Amino acid sequence: MNVATAKYAGKPVLVKSCYNYGADAHRILAAVGLALVLHSCFPICGLIVMDLIRGLSVRHRFLSSELPPRVFEDVRRAIGILHDVGLVFGDLRRPNIMVIGSGEKLHAMLVDFDWARPAGTATYPPETNNTFVLKR
Repeated sequence: MNVATAKYAGKPVLVKSCYNYGADAHRILAAVGLALVLHSCFPICGLIVMDLIRGLSVRHRFLSSELPPRVFEDVRRAIGILHDVGLVFGDLRRPNIMVIGSGEKLHAMLVDFDWARPAGTATYPPETNNTFVLKR
């Protein structure tokens, strides 16, 4: 997977190469503010273009400490929204949760929808690092 930054309509964006991407799940969560805006997804050439934000992953912001209630609730809400439409996120680990803001404005967004699929079809590769599995 390669990642780069660029400009799209005058705004900074993240460009990622990925041939299997859960664009439907990404767009559903972006519509309710629980994921970054997905501008384009070109599965044939494997390019995804999304907003670029400044934030830290839960892995870096909270290390191994317990998640603040607001972050945990945002994640729970995002997963519930996906489950309600028959999708699974597939890679719910601390590096795939971005935390933006602080204090009362603290909130979480999911990133990395590579394994987001319809329930029953997602298969998580056994060789993937599961060191940072999400725990409350």
